[in-house]
Amino acid sequence: MLNSDAYPRDLAKYVINNWPSPGDGALPYQKPDVPDELLLERLLSICYQASLTRHEGEPVSFRVILANPSELPDEVGPPDGLHKLEFAEPVDLNAAELRRLSPAARFSRSIIGISVQDDVPKIWGILNSGPRWLHASHGGRGSAPSFPPYLLVKVMGPGVMEVSCGNNTLVGLSEGHIFGSSLNVFKSKWLQEWFAPMRKERMEIYEKAKQEADDGWPELEPDLTRVIDQHMLKRVIAVMRAFRHGGTLIFVSPSEAEHVLGPNPFLSMK
Repeated sequence: MLNSDAYPRDLAKYVINNWPSPGDGALPYQKPDVPDELLLERLLSICYQASLTRHEGEPVSFRVILANPSELPDEVGPPDGLHKLEFAEPVDLNAAELRRLSPAARFSRSIIGISVQDDVPKIWGILNSGPRWLHASHGGRGSAPSFPPYLLVKVMGPGVMEVSCGNNTLVGLSEGHIFGSSLNVFKSKWLQEWFAPMRKERMEIYEKAKQEADDGWPELEPDLTRVIDQHMLKRVIAVMRAFRHGGTLIFVSPSEAEHVLGPNPFLSMK
């Protein structure tokens, strides 16, 4: 039996069932109430329909946040907060409005604000976040700003969406499949275990050099090389994505590098 594709209704159910609770340690702040399922399904459906449209020939991408403007502070702005810009009059939330707003509310810098007024979802304005929030995924230095704990939907391409509670990613939808946050490869145990011998070797080299040095060397944080490796890999992936041609990363041990890069009947390197 073939598995059926997942759509906004399935995504809404997943979000409701996996919304973080106050005591689970997932969030460092008080969470808002679980979103209403019918409202959430409607919001995700509109975002999904907007993702299938194009603006001047280009795919539409944007972020939306479900929060009342009165609940967001006025004096905070990028890089550590959000700069609130309210419309003179809110507009109806629909796919056409999201498509029209997407060039002004650039995915990397802005968030479209949505709230419910008289049981009708409305677009009340735009929040300027700045691009610093991308540092965490692109391997940049410094920590990402903390978003308020409201429902945040990212539309990244046709049928490609991600739902978060503030900074806490809950689920993604791509090619008709739902992907939970557990699929984040950088948080997987197998990846940490795979690179553990290399990190151990580096620490041994550092300790040996420190003992042979004349002046005192500082203690090295054991997790430092893991963080550097992870940031480097994220930057490589970010560059590959920016060119939009796809790519493949192959990891080999130093002893096998010459064999892989040299004449190889099984692998053709460009």
